Amino acid sequence: MNALLVLLVAGMATALSAGTGSGDITVHEMPSGTIISLPAATVDEERYAAVPAYFELLGFTWQWDSGSRKLTCMRGSKRFVFLQDISYFFRDSLVVALRQTPVRRGPTLYLPLSVLLEIGRTIQGYTLTFDGAQSLTVETIEPALATPSPRTGSAALSPEGAVTGSIRTLVIDAGHGGFDPGALGPGGVREKDITLSIALLVRDILNKNGNLKVYLTRDSDEFVGLRERTRMANRLKADLFISIHANAMPGSQKNKDAAKGYKVYFLSEAKNEADKLVAMRENAVVELEGPRRGGELHDVLTDLAGNEYLRESQELSILLDRQFEARLCRKIGRLQEGIGQANFWVLNGAYMPSVLIETGFVTNSSDENHLTERPFQRTMAEAICGAILNFKKKYEKGL
Repeated sequence: MNALLVLLVAGMATALSAGTGSGDITVHEMPSGTIISLPAATVDEERYAAVPAYFELLGFTWQWDSGSRKLTCMRGSKRFVFLQDISYFFRDSLVVALRQTPVRRGPTLYLPLSVLLEIGRTIQGYTLTFDGAQSLTVETIEPALATPSPRTGSAALSPEGAVTGSIRTLVIDAGHGGFDPGALGPGGVREKDITLSIALLVRDILNKNGNLKVYLTRDSDEFVGLRERTRMANRLKADLFISIHANAMPGSQKNKDAAKGYKVYFLSEAKNEADKLVAMRENAVVELEGPRRGGELHDVLTDLAGNEYLRESQELSILLDRQFEARLCRKIGRLQEGIGQANFWVLNGAYMPSVLIETGFVTNSSDENHLTERPFQRTMAEAICGAILNFKKKYEKGL
């Protein structure tokens, strides 16, 4: 016998019925008549529901990783992964765009109810019917009758900007160089030397692939302006642009010892002060290149927000983060959630997916030691190449 779940969505911004928490959604399970409360909240005048509780209704279990701010919902071989404040999610191995980013209220991630309903309609074994006003029926289908639900084409699920095509040309950027040493470590290590060593290894590994053309913005200790690095990628009509750097922490030795770990960035408005400071340090070299036009960065960011490369850069960032977490054996761990966004001049104006990698902190003696070890540099380079090849595979399938 089929089971029915009826979600009664009444009084969208207020409590829906007696016996539920304030603002929660009442869930009626039929035919048992069991009443369940689905936690809900109003965010920017839109109705949001708790993601873990919603997936429990559809037979999923879930795990929350507070370190990476990652929610994983699982049922059999089916897996959905959501990241706090990141505007995409993983449906099995597929990266899918979100109309709204998941937000956290207390210990729980929330998404708009409309987004969750669209996701629910892709899950085999359930039929969802919403009357558009107050009632949603979720029907559990017998396994023998279950068929995959078609894609709805909704903005909540459509990977906007995903471009089919081929990844053939890459530009790998070794940060700093020449009279710009970049950050300096306590042992005298220079950022420019670390970035060049890793970039050369990335080129050599990818050249063995045979299907890629790999260019470096510099292959020796020379100064190349931030603007010229991006212009080079555009001239070569690169399909990917990856800028390699090493981080630094100013201030007391205590602060320097505490700051460690890698992080991957894409170009967008920074969401926190820490990411803003990283961008300010990496952007400081632009002062060596003469005056820049006021408002240029703002204009580029505005353009990027509406095109495909911002979204694809996010997707490349998560693939890099996954490779680093799997391969680096925690010699250099993740800084915060491992992915950030900020206004990096070196990514400014790149007409292709582009990211900036902070491989670790040269001002931290432990990170500095690892970053100077040739075997570790090769491991870092292999992780970067693994992410590139995974992105190439997904991209050429249309993401």
